[in-house]
This record gives sequence, structure tokens and C-alpha cells, in this order.
Amino acid sequence: MAFPVPSLLACDHGAVWDSLEPLLRSRRVHRLHFDAMDGHFVPNFGFSPQLLRDLDSHIRLCQLPRPRFDVHLMVQHPEKVWPIFWEAGADGISFHGECCPDPLALARELRALGLHCAMALRPESPLELALACGPLLDELLLLGVSPGFGGQPAVGGLVERVERAAELRRERNLNFSLAVDGGVNRQTLGPLAAAGMDIPIAGSAILGQDDPVRALAELGKIFEENRLPSPGRS
Repeated sequence: MAFPVPSLLACDHGAVWDSLEPLLRSRRVHRLHFDAMDGHFVPNFGFSPQLLRDLDSHIRLCQLPRPRFDVHLMVQHPEKVWPIFWEAGADGISFHGECCPDPLALARELRALGLHCAMALRPESPLELALACGPLLDELLLLGVSPGFGGQPAVGGLVERVERAAELRRERNLNFSLAVDGGVNRQTLGPLAAAGMDIPIAGSAILGQDDPVRALAELGKIFEENRLPSPGRS
């Protein structure tokens, strides 16, 4: 069974390991989503590379399976920032096409190093931004909310946007996965999966619940019941 990817933005930042450890012990978490924010591209600040190093140490100390560390760069100059997170242990990088001067060159750099390469787009950004480097993308990350803060409801038209992205993928014979971050919860997960979403990323719907392990399992069941067969890669 496939499960949503927990987003650390929604965890208790004073007890990150305490929030994550039960989920990691459940063996249902294969990826973790880190939001890096610089206060310029979005009006908030996010995680530093040191968090990746610290979590990696805790995971190894507890002898738990290490999930993939995916870093979503909500920063003005992703082409300058990504190496810092790669050196800290990132396995995947999501960069915003809206603020990258040469997305194709950046995608080539990431792929050359074997990193999972994703382009992220804000809700108002045209999907066509991703097409220039579409063959090099492992993933297209569609934001379901205005970036910067967790716990927001999804913007209107998100399901239709996912459907359109899936249609473009078919038309151009592209192979990237479709991920959605923001506004993914028990109510929206089914329609988004049915529209073609391959990878749900959820924050408050998992880490904001009294029992995150149970919440993850319930979301996984909804996802499996509604998801479509897809050529996208996870």
C-alpha cells in the first residue's frame, strides 16, 4: 500500500523527533518532506540543513529504516542553495520554476548526481513552465495552497489543475510523477487521487492529529481506493 508523504512543516518544532519516531517505527514512511524557506520567495522561514543531519543521526542511532529526504526549496535562488542541502543528506530537491533563471541547467545538475529532481509550481503558475525540462523531471510538485504556511485549505480548482497536468503528461509522453502539497486531507485526497495525483504530501492531516500513525494508515486506505494507474515514478 502507498501512503502519503509526511510534511515536517506541521510537526511540533520543539519536539521534531518525538513527532516523527512513531511514524518511522510504523514502517509506513518512505519519504519525508522538508520545506526550506528564505523569507523572500515566501513570507516565512523554514528548516535548515542541520535538521536533516540531526534526523539522520537519530534514525541511525535507533536503527530504523531511513526514508528518502526530499527538500522543497521555497527560496529565491535555488541554483545557489541546493548544494547545501545535498551535502546535509538530501536525496531529492524540489525547486520552483518561477524563480529559477535556468531550470533546465539545474535539472541536469540534479539528475547528474542521482538526486530525485522535481519542479514545484505555485497555484497561480502556468503548468507549461515545467514542460521545458519535463523529460528530466522525476516529479512535478503542484502546491495546493499559497506557499509559506501549513494548515491552509486547498485553493479552488486544484482537482482540475491535477487533471490538466496529467493530461499534459500524456500528451507530451512524459514520465514524471504528479505530487500535491498543501490542502491534502481526508476530504480532498480521494478526488485528487482520482484526478491523477501520484504522490500526496500531507502535513496537518498526519502530524497535526492526535494519533499520526492511525491518521497515516487511514489516509493510505483512501489513497489506495481512489488512485489511478499511472506511468509516473515515485
